[in-house]
Amino acid sequence: MLKKENLKQAVDAIAARDPEAGYTLLDLFESGRIDLAGQEGTASRAGVYYFRFDRQLVPLKRLNLFMQGPAAIEQQLLIQYGEMVQRLALESGGGRIDYSRAEGLIRQAGLLYLVRHESRLALEQSPREAKRAKETLQGPPQNLAESRQLLAGLATAEPQEDIPRDPADPRVIFQGAVDADTPAYFAFFPFSLNALMQVADLDLSFFSVRFMLSCLNQGRAQNLFACLVDGQVNGLVYLERKPGRLGESLEIKYIASANDARQSWMESHTRHRGVGSFLVAGVWLLWKSRMGWAREISLDAESQAMTFYEGIGFRKKCPYVYALDQPAAYLLNALVVMADRSHSLPADVAAKVGDLIRPQVRLLARRKSGNPKREDALAFVKLCLLSRHRPQLAKEAARQLLRYKKRIPEAENLLDTASNHGSIRFIERSAAPAQPLLVFKDEGMLRHLEGLFHLENANRLRAMDNVLQNPCLAGKWREVTGRPATDEELAWVHGAEYIAKVAATGDQALRCFDLDTQTTKGSYAAAKLAVGGVFSLLDAVFSEQSRRGFAAVRPPGHHAEPHKAMGFCLFNNVALGASYLKHTRGLKRVMIVDIDAHHGNGTQAAFYQSREVLFISMHQFPCYPGSGNLSEVGEGAGEGYTVNLPLQKGMGDREFVQVMDRLVQPLAYAYNPEAILVSCGFDLYQQDRLAGLKGTPQGYAMITHQLCRIAGEVCGGRIVFVMEGGYSIQGIRECGLSVIQELCNIPVFEISQLHKIISGSSPPFGALKKALAIHKRYWPILEQ
Repeated sequence: MLKKENLKQAVDAIAARDPEAGYTLLDLFESGRIDLAGQEGTASRAGVYYFRFDRQLVPLKRLNLFMQGPAAIEQQLLIQYGEMVQRLALESGGGRIDYSRAEGLIRQAGLLYLVRHESRLALEQSPREAKRAKETLQGPPQNLAESRQLLAGLATAEPQEDIPRDPADPRVIFQGAVDADTPAYFAFFPFSLNALMQVADLDLSFFSVRFMLSCLNQGRAQNLFACLVDGQVNGLVYLERKPGRLGESLEIKYIASANDARQSWMESHTRHRGVGSFLVAGVWLLWKSRMGWAREISLDAESQAMTFYEGIGFRKKCPYVYALDQPAAYLLNALVVMADRSHSLPADVAAKVGDLIRPQVRLLARRKSGNPKREDALAFVKLCLLSRHRPQLAKEAARQLLRYKKRIPEAENLLDTASNHGSIRFIERSAAPAQPLLVFKDEGMLRHLEGLFHLENANRLRAMDNVLQNPCLAGKWREVTGRPATDEELAWVHGAEYIAKVAATGDQALRCFDLDTQTTKGSYAAAKLAVGGVFSLLDAVFSEQSRRGFAAVRPPGHHAEPHKAMGFCLFNNVALGASYLKHTRGLKRVMIVDIDAHHGNGTQAAFYQSREVLFISMHQFPCYPGSGNLSEVGEGAGEGYTVNLPLQKGMGDREFVQVMDRLVQPLAYAYNPEAILVSCGFDLYQQDRLAGLKGTPQGYAMITHQLCRIAGEVCGGRIVFVMEGGYSIQGIRECGLSVIQELCNIPVFEISQLHKIISGSSPPFGALKKALAIHKRYWPILEQ
């Protein structure tokens, strides 16, 4: 109930702190210009009291009066006083007044006066001692000296923009959306004049300026969180630790949305739908990621808010006391959007969001259409399937839909939507491609090292030719005619002096570049033909003759550096292929995946300072050539665009599949290449002479299947495999057949085997875990 004596108490309280304002307000009160409006103590149906201030009606929320007492009246009086001072200043300035513009300036002056007044009041009060820091929600206790310094600044500073608009701002905790798709931040409340003036203007229940500043003054600023949309405060939530017999809970002490507030002085302060669900979603993720001490989220709900809380998953524990049991309806949607957009969210927390999928799919399987809960579940599952940065959410949603497909009428449409518009596909074999696989091979490359005993010999190409003659491949592939690369084309990667040095070997019976790398008379021509053949294959792929290609070439290339031959390699076939796409097709993003057992040092060197190529190498380490450690990530503009995954001796198919699933696939989604080139070495094979890994033909089939699926999702299916190492003829025949069969969409393995490896709950192996941690700073999509 609002009484006249309450107005007098508020005026006296202001006068005790601010004599100048108090004198004016007391005069207005005694002259009847500050008085009750209408019958004393009554409020409208909207729960608002009114009093008069110099012929103006001033609203006062009944709830605020109940919670804050005379302080709620003081806030409105101070705003009105500041407005009056500004109005008199404008009128005394002479000249014509633009009242449409002046209205905003007057309102802003009143809000500024309030915030400065309350800041001075907070400074006069003694801050709570640091020993109470145990009540903070997380992290170290707040630095009270810094808080006092900030209060001093608020009391004297001018308003300025200091509300986070960048997700990299340390005050931003999670990113999400309100309305249908309006970006929003869940952040620590930004204590600035601008933000506090917005809070004062919105007049949110529970969140007076005095309360906000008391949180800052008493070391509780970390308990205040805001929904920020385009630099505007659209909602607030205040959290506390609440003890209980079974342990502590995270209590939502106060929560308010700008939708329930008065019209802001800021014409652009837009109201948004879904702010309440957004705030609760932020609290849920905060609980799961930073507040493991809490056993649940709880709140005390007013009767008018019970329907909302019950609708999003809170259950009643006793009268007016609720605990969040299982997120539901709009809260589920807000959670999946926030998890998808918050790149810094820990992987285990994202997994907890994924745990919410199964109950919703089961709900779809047992409830009939038309049920509101069923419609909510459909919306949630669809959002999971369309997740762009959390492929594990899409995978889990697809997996559960496939499990209950026969009992969910909408399952087929949902999976089609994911396939056509999502970032991943559920693991399933597609129909065989109508276009044949394109293959480049040429007997001219047999002349390299002709007549010389060497591990890298012509039998390697003969083994691939034998693979291509397998009856199961009849009619599945088509040969592409190649041509030699020119010296000008070779110069896209290699230095002119080095090219001339290799060219000079054309009339020499034997030339040694190092202990491993030799040439004979036919080597220069064979090396140029290998490079040119890759060019011809790429032309065929990009002329829509097919989307997949395989280049059976020698000498291999990935060890060849711009100015150096090494590791059996003369010219870098794959690096030159990427450069060819850049120079002739205008591509700006090419992804190279190196699956040779030895590190592609030459390819890495060619693009170490460039972001036009994302180079990913999976290789045995330590092993020849000794490079490819985790710390090699690129330099300058190319930092983060070289990704090395060293494998320990003895690793095999399971680790290869994990690398494709947890590293290569998310990087492809983030980089969005226009083509994928694969340096395909067959020395992952378990009996290869020069390596110690345990790959099998089935493993090669699985990673080929994964790479083709990734290409289908990010670059229209354009993928070309270029042969590198592999020094077991049996390994080339067996693994080569598996690769070619998969490229032709001939099943080699049971898809459930791949499904089992990918869906397994085992954590990433050591080197993969380290690689994810290192490259997450460059590619936030990566998860551990």
